[in-house]
Amino acid sequence: MPVKHQSYLAYFDFIGFRNWILTEGSESVYKRVLYLLGLAVKGSLPNSVVNSDMSVTLRRSRVQYCNFSDTIIFYTNSTSYAAFCELLKTCVNFFVLALDIHMVRGAITRGPFYVYPEDNIHIGEALIDAYDLAERQDWVGIAIHEKLKADPNLLKHQRHYPNCLVKHNIPFKDSRRNGICVNWIDDNINSWNFSPIKELNECENTALKSAQENQNEQEKIKRRILNTREFLMHFNALNKNT
Repeated sequence: MPVKHQSYLAYFDFIGFRNWILTEGSESVYKRVLYLLGLAVKGSLPNSVVNSDMSVTLRRSRVQYCNFSDTIIFYTNSTSYAAFCELLKTCVNFFVLALDIHMVRGAITRGPFYVYPEDNIHIGEALIDAYDLAERQDWVGIAIHEKLKADPNLLKHQRHYPNCLVKHNIPFKDSRRNGICVNWIDDNINSWNFSPIKELNECENTALKSAQENQNEQEKIKRRILNTREFLMHFNALNKNT
């Protein structure tokens, strides 16, 4: 029997993953991603412990996950405020670690979600909504679905931490639209000590290398990095550890 959740759900995918595989080959990408992606996903979960050998010990938490290829899904087992907060921290932890692999984008929503544990099947309206929103974005960032704009837990979080979930003119592939996104550099939600400008530079270099034979794809990469820089500069985030 499936387990039905009314969940908060986050969807992530790596931008330009196809070009990366085609350029470097599946085996080369596999060796890098197998280690880093496993560590980034599992190490981001609440109460997880990264051991000295870089293995990860998972403990009970309000956030679950599944992943396939370059797609990662985090979802909560309830719609409590505590679960919402843990999902946000999980998303930011993963996002920062994932930047060591490649450009990444994500989306967070709430809705029905079915899990079939025996067959590793995950389906539901929440997943569709998050997927659609993530795929439309034209930057390295995390957008909040419009279905959450009046969500009590989101509003409560904004009152407590006004610089974490922020209003922004989010860049999409066809336009810019006012919405809410995660300020993944804010100290209230991000405890990592890193340089965002350095991370973005490395992401850009990796992505441009993977698209070196495709001028059109390189222009997309440059535009996405520029859109991300504009967001971080707007919220004075590039001053952190630069």
